[in-house]
Amino acid sequence: MIQLVHNNDIAQQASIWVERQADGLDAHQTQLLRQWLAADSAHRVAFKQAREDWSKVQVAVQNLMAAPSLQSLPVRASIVLDRPAERLRRPWLRVASVAFCLFALSFWLLSPDFQTGIGEIQAVELADGSRLTLNASSKVDIAFTETERRIILRSGEIFIEVAKNPNRPLIVETEQGEARAVGTAFNVRLRDNTAAVLVAEGLVDVTAKSGEPQRLAANQSIKLAEQVGLINERRSEDVATALAWREQRLFFSNVALAEFVEEMNRYSYQHMVIVDSELSSVRVGGAFSAGDTPAAVSMLEAGFSVKAVQLTPLLTLLYRSAPDTVE
Repeated sequence: MIQLVHNNDIAQQASIWVERQADGLDAHQTQLLRQWLAADSAHRVAFKQAREDWSKVQVAVQNLMAAPSLQSLPVRASIVLDRPAERLRRPWLRVASVAFCLFALSFWLLSPDFQTGIGEIQAVELADGSRLTLNASSKVDIAFTETERRIILRSGEIFIEVAKNPNRPLIVETEQGEARAVGTAFNVRLRDNTAAVLVAEGLVDVTAKSGEPQRLAANQSIKLAEQVGLINERRSEDVATALAWREQRLFFSNVALAEFVEEMNRYSYQHMVIVDSELSSVRVGGAFSAGDTPAAVSMLEAGFSVKAVQLTPLLTLLYRSAPDTVE
């Protein structure tokens, strides 16, 4: 029997099971779920909580559909459904159709202009000729006017190659601040409430929500949180390594295992979960193709004190391996 010891990890596993159950489980997966639930009472408690959280999401969607601001919008279907004969004959159809239209409209209003899923990297050419590349699990909105070009990074990471226009600067906006450029190429990443800016070409002015702008040149980076951090000089090879995600290559050098797992999980539905918290700070490194979780697991078991247990085809648990005994 697999013993899990940390509540946070159990909660994460329970959430994964609930999501998979919502998508539909086959007979084999259903049996695996039953085994997981039977293994520990904490599993059953976490699973119950995860299902309750899932239900709250569904209620939130229904409340959004009922919002007056959405009901006041011109839903085209309501023109047809307002016919008296239709109302009398099939009132249920009117309710269902309007609800569906409101849900679709609210989904459209709240959806970002561009987004990527797990393991997906997308390159798009914007209306001004700039080229935008989104890393996996990223969301952006575009707000272009006659005086400026603004990209709002909601989550994830982007690389932008800016079409030159001195009279219409391009700005990447995050909750932490913004990066302003005229003609350049740079990368912006959101992680742990921090925005990291890395310049590949040209000049970029970086400003926190409160503070003076700082100018970055090629091969320089900076982090934005509540304030602007220090400018870091980067070697050309380090910049190329940091941007290798655009070619679906990932490089790690002396990073904490927790960061390594989080990054690898962005590119694959085969998730790794750290069970023993002492492992989180273990430093690891290596080079991988994006999404190659089996190679990452093999590396961890071969070169570090890690024991991997594949709970399901999509979930691998990472434990500290027992030290070798000498007889």
